[in-house]
This record gives sequence, structure tokens and C-alpha cells, in this order.
Amino acid sequence: MKVIVDRNICLVCFVHNLANWHLSCTPSFAAYWSNLPSLMSTEEKTTLDHLTRLFKDYFDQNDEVWIRELFVANQKATIPAENLPYFDIFLPRFNFFYEKQKENMLVVSRYLGGLEDKFLPQLLQTRLFYGFDEGAEVLAYVTLSANANKQASGMLLEMEEQKRYFVVMEYGDYHLSDDNWTIDNVYLHEIAHVFQCSKVFKRMVEKASKNMGREDSLKKMGISPKDMLTEIIHASLWGECGYISRLIYGDKLNDGLDQSGDVYKSTIESIAMAIQPMVAEYLNQRKEIDRQFVEAVVRAWNPTP
Repeated sequence: MKVIVDRNICLVCFVHNLANWHLSCTPSFAAYWSNLPSLMSTEEKTTLDHLTRLFKDYFDQNDEVWIRELFVANQKATIPAENLPYFDIFLPRFNFFYEKQKENMLVVSRYLGGLEDKFLPQLLQTRLFYGFDEGAEVLAYVTLSANANKQASGMLLEMEEQKRYFVVMEYGDYHLSDDNWTIDNVYLHEIAHVFQCSKVFKRMVEKASKNMGREDSLKKMGISPKDMLTEIIHASLWGECGYISRLIYGDKLNDGLDQSGDVYKSTIESIAMAIQPMVAEYLNQRKEIDRQFVEAVVRAWNPTP
């Protein structure tokens, strides 16, 4: 898979995190970036308020983060002309970090580019589980981070009608070593998310998610029942408590389990752990996910009467 360093998507992801408006944002990034090379100006704060409203409105209407707009009209990441002046306000702050991380991002991108072949059997196993048999164009991007060896994240952007998918890896200042399991695990998790775009899987999740309870919890976390169900299922395969990840990385993953009281992360982990016996059965028997599996996850989510 091609892994790219693109200045436009780096800028938009920088502002996305600086706004710290959504669970896909990393709060520690905003805390660090907002203070260097100087404190946020009044113009920056006012512009950030405007863009935060734009991001929230877009998400409410599309159930996707605004970053996806970079790929709507063009194959290459392009900031829409009407929005460009707002992002330009942050260029001095962005450039301060971009110039420091640019070379390292290229090193990280080359490293990530070799992981797909290395873990091809596990990825094919995931593809079989989700019943994904559609063609897809998948590109990955490395963007800025702040102390990524301690905390960083990734996300998948979908252009489903065009069968185009974009993995964003916020690991710009990640220092590679002999053992890079933390970035490996996140990257593989995000790549494997593409297989959840199976039409059959999406229909099952759409239907089953209507029976998910704990509405207040979902509202507080800012996530829909469908997205929570999707993420729990995927975390049971790939992630700190994922069955496939555990086979690869073992107890190393314990260091990545939630220790900070992050309700979203700890909630997903608890359900993903609870369904591990069922996950093991399906994967070991090469069974494709079905309605019974998805409904069992919903039951694990719902409170016991």
C-alpha cells in the first residue's frame, strides 16, 4: 500500500486536532500545539471557533469527519477553495511543527509501507471474516503528532460510493526502534477497518444497532449505536484486546489498555474482551461473521435486566 506525506492533509488534521472537538481528536496534541511557538492569537481562536462549528455541522449531516472533504472533488488531497483562507490562518503555527517532523514522517511512511505484506495472512483472515469481496483503492497518510511514542491515533475515511478509502496515521514524530508494535497495531487496525465496508456486514450492523441500549452513554461519548457496534466488533479482532493482535503481540498489548479513565476506550475494551471466546471460534473455524454474531455483541452491550 502506498503511504504518503501530504502537506494539505497534514494541515487539516493539525487544525482538526487543535479544535479538539471529536473523539477522533487527541487532546494532548491540542494542548501542546496551542502553546508553541506562541500562545494562540485572538484571530486563531476566532477562526478555530468557526471551523469547529463547520466540523460539527458536517459530522451531524454526514456521520463522517470533515477531513474527507479533501478527497471529494479530487484524487489528490485538496482543501476546498472556500475554506482555504481559514486554514491559512494557522500556517505559521503549523509550519513550526511541520518543518520539524517532515523528514521523520517520510521515514515513518516508508516503514508503514512494508507492513501490509508482512502481515498479509492476518489481513486476509480479517477480510474473510467480514466477507469483503469488493475491490477498493486504499491510500495511507502520515500526519503530525506530539509525542506519538506515548499517545497517537489513526482513523479511516470512507468514500464508499467510489470505493476509495484513506487511512490517516497521526505519527509524525514517532521514533522507530527495533520493536514498533504500538504503531504496527494501530496501522493494521485501521487497514483492516476497510473490510468492514462489506455491504453484507454494514446491513447487519445497521439492523442490529437499532436494538442497542444505553442511549445516554452513547450520547455522552458522541457516537452513534451503529458506529459503536462497528468499533466493538473490530476491536475484538484488532487492538489492545483484539484476538488477532494478541496472537501477534501477546502481553505487550497490556501496556496499551486504557489506564486514564477514557470512557470510550475502556467501554469498547470491556465488551471486546467479553466476546473473545466467540471471536476465537469464528476465526479458528474460518466462519464469516453472521447475524448471530452481531446480535450476540448487542446482547453483550445491553445492560442485564
